[in-house]
Amino acid sequence: MSPQKVYSILNKSKVLDNYLIRHYDVLHTLGKEYLVEDVTGCVKDWGYEIA
Repeated sequence: MSPQKVYSILNKSKVLDNYLIRHYDVLHTLGKEYLVEDVTGCVKDWGYEIA
């Protein structure tokens, strides 16, 4: 999936504003693999699909 498509989904689902930006102080200390799984789970929980 292209970075533009991922950004569009994250923006539409409000994961950027309501999760990533809001909790950046903690999230930036976590590992990349954990973050990808966590964000993917949030997107799915909030009704969007990242293939």
